[in-house]
Amino acid sequence: MRVCGSRLASYGEILGVWAMDVPSIAALAVAFAVAVGLWGRGLVRGRRGDLLAGAGTLAALCAVAFVMVTGCVFNLIGLMIGGFGLATFLIGPFAAQDCPLVRRDRLALGAGAVAIGVFLQMIL
Repeated sequence: MRVCGSRLASYGEILGVWAMDVPSIAALAVAFAVAVGLWGRGLVRGRRGDLLAGAGTLAALCAVAFVMVTGCVFNLIGLMIGGFGLATFLIGPFAAQDCPLVRRDRLALGAGAVAIGVFLQMIL
């Protein structure tokens, strides 16, 4: 089975040739978790700096993915942006009263990010 030009690693191959993909996927997941964590902390505590740090980390991660990934880059970037929008929806109810983003801004940002993520995933 082929996915975006590379094979899916089975359990037997995970320690073989395809083990080189595991650290890069783990680093990508950790960087995305840091971006969502900073964004969520900014929403919950109402800190503008954390919001900017989370969005900046996501932008830097998308730029690195655009430069380093050889195939299906728009699918990967769309997945990250859509996940970021979904995280905005899920963390939004716990936002602080003095959060720089009011409720309608959070909803618009989350819906826009999910829509952009879906459209980016449709690009071949």
